[in-house]
Amino acid sequence: MRRLAGLVVVATIAMVDAAAAQDGPTANALYRDGLPAVLEPAEEAGFVAVPGFREAYGRADAPRLVVFWMRPLSEATSTPRVTRDHTTGVAVVGAASSGSTATSVGGFSQTRERSVGLLVDVPADPLAPSSSRAAEAAFTDALLQSGVRMVDRTAITRLKGGNSADPRVAETTALKDAADVLVEITASGAGEPDQLVYAIRATSVADGAVLASTVIEEEDLRRAMTHEAAASGGYHPTLTPRALGRLLAGRLQTLLAARW
Repeated sequence: MRRLAGLVVVATIAMVDAAAAQDGPTANALYRDGLPAVLEPAEEAGFVAVPGFREAYGRADAPRLVVFWMRPLSEATSTPRVTRDHTTGVAVVGAASSGSTATSVGGFSQTRERSVGLLVDVPADPLAPSSSRAAEAAFTDALLQSGVRMVDRTAITRLKGGNSADPRVAETTALKDAADVLVEITASGAGEPDQLVYAIRATSVADGAVLASTVIEEEDLRRAMTHEAAASGGYHPTLTPRALGRLLAGRLQTLLAARW
């Protein structure tokens, strides 16, 4: 037994010495440059289209989609502002020659109206500006990755909106010429992004037929949340703008795939 124990100790020491001998150029040669660290998180995968959406989109002849983000088309975008000038006075006749007395024969009243501009009336976006832009970008990117033909609302309004001074008329004209489906994304309520109520509505531009309409439930928002590090320590659930945009895009695809 003593001899066996001695052999075990000698073998252990030999293994330690061999490992120590590798902590040099020979050991470093086993590593390759340019590889990520072991604990470095992998890049987030791209958006995956809802099963069956690409096929359904193809059956619908790949319609062009335009998105009204956080503003429905039915909202007034402008209101005429009119000013009125009212003047009253007395008409005077006579005084044909020096020294004669003028005679009042009656009064007159005049009202002038003129349009002096437009008052823009756009509902407020309940999301913070930076979060809203990021969520819209993620929503658009998800649809583009799924093969959807997207047209920009601002671009088509400027290029095909005509010469109307009323943005409502310009947008309607542009939609008829440049888009096939109008998608409206709206939110209501107050608080954090996960506390708002989001609505999705898709309408055919040609005939106004409603293709999709739904409200995102609170449970769906919770499932889309991720756990982010908190400044006070630990982790807390957060609905990131990217996750929100992808959630809305996925739900829209599910509804359109069922309709088409």
